[in-house]
Amino acid sequence: MKKLLLIIGCVTLFLSCQESGQTTGKVVTEEVSDTSYFEPGYEYIQLKPDSLKTAEDLELIEKLKEMHTHLKAENNKVVFSLSKEEFLAKGIPEQYYVLIQKDIVNINKMLKENKETNVDSILKESAKNMILK
Repeated sequence: MKKLLLIIGCVTLFLSCQESGQTTGKVVTEEVSDTSYFEPGYEYIQLKPDSLKTAEDLELIEKLKEMHTHLKAENNKVVFSLSKEEFLAKGIPEQYYVLIQKDIVNINKMLKENKETNVDSILKESAKNMILK
């Protein structure tokens, strides 16, 4: 359980520093298959040293921090409740939407493998831990 909380906490922390799908209300994430986790040639904010971050980068980070509020538990799975269009309308690049989708697929796979049944409480605990940091 501690390992699971740590992994979800790390993903939530990643989402808070950065930022994937169907286009209706509650999105049940489909598996995203890509050859690499990060899109080649795109400069992700989480890979950039703090000393090189611009004011625009910091603004993007603040937008990404809010994305954890759109993670929900549904049918004992984690879902991202924003459609791609809603996500992009917030001014966040598409590459972060794709990363979120990949992370959710990985989280749900891990939850299933570990036979977790209390996804809602895990998400709530992770959100609480993120707010405390």
